[in-house]
Amino acid sequence: MEHSVITLAEAFLGLALGIALGFIMAVVMDQFEPLYQACYPLIVLTQTIPTVAIAPLLVLWFGYEMTPKVILIVITTFFPITIGLLNGFRSSDPDAIHLMRAMGAGRWQIFRYIKLPGGLSQFFSGLRISASYAVVGAVISEWLGGFGGLGVYMTRVKKAFAFDKMFAVIFLISFISLLLMKGVDFLQKKCMPWEHGQDTRTKKWISLVLIVSMIALPFFGYQTSQSDQSKEKITFVLDWTPNTNHTGLYIAQANGYFEEAGLDVEIVQPPEDGAVVLTASGKAQFGVSFQDSMAAALAGENALPVTAVAAMIQHNTSGIISRKGEGMDTPKGMEGHSYATWNGAIELATLQEVVEVDGGDYSKVELIPSTVTDEVSALKSHSVDSLWIFY
Repeated sequence: MEHSVITLAEAFLGLALGIALGFIMAVVMDQFEPLYQACYPLIVLTQTIPTVAIAPLLVLWFGYEMTPKVILIVITTFFPITIGLLNGFRSSDPDAIHLMRAMGAGRWQIFRYIKLPGGLSQFFSGLRISASYAVVGAVISEWLGGFGGLGVYMTRVKKAFAFDKMFAVIFLISFISLLLMKGVDFLQKKCMPWEHGQDTRTKKWISLVLIVSMIALPFFGYQTSQSDQSKEKITFVLDWTPNTNHTGLYIAQANGYFEEAGLDVEIVQPPEDGAVVLTASGKAQFGVSFQDSMAAALAGENALPVTAVAAMIQHNTSGIISRKGEGMDTPKGMEGHSYATWNGAIELATLQEVVEVDGGDYSKVELIPSTVTDEVSALKSHSVDSLWIFY
């Protein structure tokens, strides 16, 4: 329930800002032709950039809080509103506009009595699309980095292979989107009674309820803990889903050791690019990473401003696994078989070393990019023959 509330808060706030931005853009572009010619291509261009490419950048720039999620939702929701309203304004009856001008009406009066009512149908068509995009955009942004929400919950259950819970979240997202679209239909009937034969006296009341709801819902139930201003804020990024390697961190947090030291520590899961990049950008003060990732970050032309502090694990907890009974019992046996690689410098150097020390020819190992999420299933299905795992 807590994750749903966070996602809904982000979706409603982003949708409200997207509607406001879309409305303003449509009005300004309709009134001023040079702005229309200048802005319209840029607005279209914003929709050609995949959201999964924007989300990690927003997390790096604005951190893990609500801000990057809301920005992503605004980017995805304002476009249908802007284009819908703009088309509605520009399709207004020209004879009616000429009549209003002949009667001495100004721009505002023409907009209020001709263009705005004529553009409502297009507005609600765009709002249906934006309402569904709002929830999906919130989940995508949370998926790539965040403290809470349905997207963060999905990453946790995915890594735990709890696919029943994954499907439950998917159905919940679909249900929320359908519910929002039905709400838009209801609102359209109340705001456009001339098309549905409804009593016009309810229009103002419904509009007032809508405005109050859009303002109140993003903040209803959304609670964030406010840390003591005297404590130093520390963000600690993990390397993976919380597991036994992180036990010390959670024990220290639960027992108040951080608080005693004057620290307000928040433990978060990593974005797609890992903890090293986020720490180097200054959005987190500490993080957990892997040796091969750290080596690339500490040395070379693309070194990042990070340093290694301590080793959390004193002994190796990883190894290469393969299917039993196919001659891959030793590194030499990997010849002529596929290996799923992350294409890391240390990983490949280590693999080459163990294969050659065992008397094998490293060049005969078929390297394929790793897209594995379930190691056992990948081996059973013969998608790969061997891969490196952590246990």
